Amino acid sequence: YTMMKKDINCGENGDINTYTIEITRKKKVSSKIESLEIKEGLLSPTFYSDYEYYTVSIPNEYERITPIIKLEDEDGRYEIIGNNNLVVGENKVTIRVTSSDGKETTDYEITVIRQVSTNNYLRSLSASEGTLSPAFEKTIGYYEVEVGKETESITVEAVAESATTSINGQGEYSLSTGENKIVVTTKSASGITRVYQIK
Repeated sequence: YTMMKKDINCGENGDINTYTIEITRKKKVSSKIESLEIKEGLLSPTFYSDYEYYTVSIPNEYERITPIIKLEDEDGRYEIIGNNNLVVGENKVTIRVTSSDGKETTDYEITVIRQVSTNNYLRSLSASEGTLSPAFEKTIGYYEVEVGKETESITVEAVAESATTSINGQGEYSLSTGENKIVVTTKSASGITRVYQIK
């Protein structure tokens, strides 16, 4: 509330009377969101409290969204439904707002589009014999391994950064005398390929 005091001079003798007015402003009771943002992407259309349906596109690396929510009702509450383990493609996330008196409820529905992964990097690449030169780095595509002449086979193991990336070329290889070339190819979920070579 707001308290106001006013001194008023009453009469010729100079007496002063003080009057106090208390103004109480009731808190807003509402089941609406005042402002809403998503850290991982931009809402479409722009948020408006009376509109309840939105879309947001997020990069593949995110499996959930992080809403920044301000309620019209300071004492209201909200819950977020369906915001775990988002799949590639469309997901439905609901923000359910309940007013402080428990009498009003509003659902805001967000269609979250998790994009297809473009990640085609390997997390690791190794050979059962010898040592990769240079040391493995996901952005480097060419390596050399030197083994003894008695080595007749070598096994190449590769692990992708993304679970949706496919790998071809790992496994056991028979070696002939001299130079041998092993090619490991990765492909992202969106179809982008990358080549790692070992000689």
